[in-house]
Amino acid sequence: MDKNKIIHIALNEVGYLEKSKKAFQDNPKIIYDKTAGAGQDNITKYNEEMHKIYPTVMDTKAPWCDAFVDWCMVQAYGVSNAKEILCGNFDDYTVNSCKYYEKANRLDTTPQIGDQVFFTKNGKSSGCYHTGLVYNVDENYFYTVEGNTSNATVVVANGGCVAKKKYLIKSYKNKVLFGHPKYNDTLPTTKLKSIDEIAQEVLDGKWGNEPQRRIDITNAGYNYALVRAKVNEIYKSRPIIDLSHHNTVVDWNKVANTVSGVIMRLGYRSYGSGQIMMDKKYTNYLAQVKQRKIPYGIYFFPTSINEKEAEEEANYIIKAVSGLQLSFPIYLDSEIADVKTKNGRSDKLDKETRTKLLKIILDKLKSREYDCGVYASTSWLNNQLNMSKLNGYHVWVAQYNTSCTYSGKYDMWQYSSKGQIDGVNGNCDVSKLK
Repeated sequence: MDKNKIIHIALNEVGYLEKSKKAFQDNPKIIYDKTAGAGQDNITKYNEEMHKIYPTVMDTKAPWCDAFVDWCMVQAYGVSNAKEILCGNFDDYTVNSCKYYEKANRLDTTPQIGDQVFFTKNGKSSGCYHTGLVYNVDENYFYTVEGNTSNATVVVANGGCVAKKKYLIKSYKNKVLFGHPKYNDTLPTTKLKSIDEIAQEVLDGKWGNEPQRRIDITNAGYNYALVRAKVNEIYKSRPIIDLSHHNTVVDWNKVANTVSGVIMRLGYRSYGSGQIMMDKKYTNYLAQVKQRKIPYGIYFFPTSINEKEAEEEANYIIKAVSGLQLSFPIYLDSEIADVKTKNGRSDKLDKETRTKLLKIILDKLKSREYDCGVYASTSWLNNQLNMSKLNGYHVWVAQYNTSCTYSGKYDMWQYSSKGQIDGVNGNCDVSKLK
C-alpha cells in the first residue's frame, strides 16, 4: 500500500472543526462541512463514520484523535486493508491502538514517514493519551497531522480541530512512541528529503510549475508552505538578474554561482513595424541556464494596440514557454517603447486601453495555468496603468533607489540597472524578491 495516499488524505483534512451538539441536531449533515457548526462536543464525521463501521468500540462522543487516524486509513485503503495495516483493528482508545502495534512488534521510538505517533505520559503504551499521523521527518523534527488538537506548538489532546504540527525529536524522548503500520512493505521506509533539499529542487525546476507543483509537493508528503518559505529565503539571499540582447555574458559558470535566478527577454513586438520578434540571444540564454540548472523565467515586451494583437502576443508567449520549467512568473514589460520620441506604436495608448490589453494577455496566460504579472516602474504603475483591474497578478517594480516606494502589492523589486555580476560584462539589471 502507498503510504503517500493516507498522508494526502490526512493533509486535506487540515482545518476541520468538530461540531456542536445543537448544530448537529439541527442538521446532521453539518459534520461534512469543514468549518461550519463548530463546537466542543466531539461530534465529527470521523466518529460518526467509524461508529457505523465498528459500533461496539468506536463511540460517537469519544475524543476523536484515534478515530481520525482510523478514518484516514479506511478512506485510503478500505476497511479490511485498514485493519491489517493497523496491526489488528480500529479503536478510539489510544492505549489499545498502541498495543496492537506493540503485540505485532512494530512499535519503537524512531519516527518514520506514515507512522502513527502516540504521545505517552510514561514512555509506555499504557500511558498513551493522544495520537496522530507522521507525514514528514527530517534530522531535527517529526511532522504530524492530528485530529482533535489545535494549532498550538505543544501537544494538545481534545483541541477540536485537525491541524499540522511539528515536534523537536530530542525534546520528545520518552514522550512518544511510533507504531509502524503494515503498508505491505511495498515502499522504502527511508526518510523524506529535507525541506532545504526540496527547496533547491524547486529552484532547479525539478518540480515543474504552479499550480501542479504545489499539488505534487503536498502529495509527496512535504509541507508546501515550508518549502515555499525556504525557496523565498534562498532567492532573497542573491540577486536576480534580467537579460536581453543588450547584455553580454562571458562566463555562465560564474553567473550560476552569483545569482539566484535569471529572467530572460523572450521577445517583443516591434514598436515600429508591429512584428513580433524573438530576442536574438534568448535561445542561447535558455540553453545556458537549463544546462547549469539556474532558476529562470521570461519576460515579453508587448506593444499591442488592439485586442487582436494582444491575443497574438499571448499565443506567442504560450507557444514559446510550452514545456519549460519556469521558476518565476511570466512578466509583461510595460513602459515607453520609443524612449527618444515617445512615438512608438503603443506609446499614445490611454491608461484604460493599455491596462485592458495587458489584462487580455494575462488572463489568457492564467487560463493556461501560468503564473504571470506586470513589470513596470513605480511611476508607470501609478500613472499609466489601472492596477485595480490587475488584482491577483504578480508585480515586478523597477525603482532605482535604496528603497521601493510603490504602495501597491508587489513581489519583486528591480533596484538597480548598474549591478555588477561576475560573468557579465558591464552593467546588469538586478532585482530581489520582496
